[in-house]
Amino acid sequence: MNKPSHLLTILALLGSVTPLEAGQTGAQHRLLVSNGRTVAVVAPDGSIERELKTSGLHDVSFLKNGNILFQSSWTRIVEADPSGKTVWEYDCSTSNGNAGKPLEVHAFERLPNGDTMIAESGIGRIIEVDPTGKLVLEIKLKLDRPSKHRDTRLVRRTPQGTYLVSHEGDGKVREYARDGKVVWEYAVPLFERTPKGGHGPEGFGNQTFCARRLENGNTLLTTGNGHRVL
Repeated sequence: MNKPSHLLTILALLGSVTPLEAGQTGAQHRLLVSNGRTVAVVAPDGSIERELKTSGLHDVSFLKNGNILFQSSWTRIVEADPSGKTVWEYDCSTSNGNAGKPLEVHAFERLPNGDTMIAESGIGRIIEVDPTGKLVLEIKLKLDRPSKHRDTRLVRRTPQGTYLVSHEGDGKVREYARDGKVVWEYAVPLFERTPKGGHGPEGFGNQTFCARRLENGNTLLTTGNGHRVL
C-alpha cells in the first residue's frame, strides 16, 4: 500500500465511497490533498488513486466530471482527467494581454456555465475566460499595496454573483460586483498587537488567505499569520 505520508494539506473531501468496514462509524471519504509539489487523490484505505506533479499551488478543485483543476505553476492552470491527461489549460503569462508582465495566480474556479474565473496578482484583476481562453469578463481590483505575490490569495464567486477576494498584502477582504464596484470591505484587525514578521507561530499580522460567505449572510475568513478564524 502506498501511504501518502508526504501529503500534508487536506484540501477537499470528495464524497462518500465504499461501504464501511466492520467497527467503523460515519462515512468514508476520498481526499484531495497536496503538499505544494504534488496533488493526489487518496482512497479511504490510504492508497493513492491519482497523483499529479506541480511546481506551485495555492488552489485546486475536484470537478463534477471527475477531473482535477489545479495549477502546474504560478501562471499555468490545468484540467486533468482521471488518467492524468491534460484536457484543458490556460497560461496567464501569455494570454489576454499579459505577455511580458510580472504576475502570479493564487486563485481560480470553474464556474457553473463552464467558464473559468482566475485572479491575476500583479496584473491586479479578476478575469473569466471561456473554454477557448477568450476573455469574457474583467474586474479591476482595488489595491493599497500592489504586489504580484500578495495582491490576492483565494477568490470565490458568491451565489449572488459577486466576488469575495482575500487581499493578503492589504490585510482586507473585499467583495466586488461584476462591474468592479466594491460593495463590502472588511479590514482584518490586529487585536491591539504589534505585527511581527514570519508565517509561522513566531509571526503575527493581518494577512488573510480565504473568505467564504455563509448561508446566514455572515462571512467566514482565515487570518493567515493572525492565527485566527473569524
